Amino acid sequence: MGSLLGDGCISKKKVNKGVYYAYNETHKIQHKKYLLWKNRDLKFNYTEGTRTIPSKRGRRKYSICKITKGGNFLKKYYTLFYEDGKKRVTKQLLSKVDIIGLCVFYLDDGNYNRKEVTLCICELDKLIIREWLQSKFGYRISIQTRGLNFLSPYNRLFLESIKPLVPSVMSYKLYGKPKYKKNLKRGQD
Repeated sequence: MGSLLGDGCISKKKVNKGVYYAYNETHKIQHKKYLLWKNRDLKFNYTEGTRTIPSKRGRRKYSICKITKGGNFLKKYYTLFYEDGKKRVTKQLLSKVDIIGLCVFYLDDGNYNRKEVTLCICELDKLIIREWLQSKFGYRISIQTRGLNFLSPYNRLFLESIKPLVPSVMSYKLYGKPKYKKNLKRGQD
């Protein structure tokens, strides 16, 4: 559930005489261990490759990893997460999200910067997610342009509550940007 709140998505395609649902989640290759951690229970198809995207300096190629899976078992999640083909957050959906789902949501779409914890979300979902975080978990939240900010001391309480769940490769989400040694080899973390 947390992945679908964050970076995961389900597409719905008409195929022959029926409908086919497919899950897709892509991360940069540096987050390979994180994606494998997420996939340990899902057991979806894991692949690595490259993606070319436009940038300020032309087109750039990035190494990526992704998990995919297709099938009608995804229909119930599609119905829960999508309205008119667009991902939307509802009270019904949030009622099914526990602390692990919230942790994954934060690891996908949150950040920690200068003692500030932010969940980056679209404008349409800010109010409903803030209400849910306050009522279910007791966090005080402010709405900002970039998303939702956990107010002090709730930012520390939130980070402490998810700390035991966070895989080591994503620990920088608890303490800020990782500080890499100059002689650290590429892909080693």
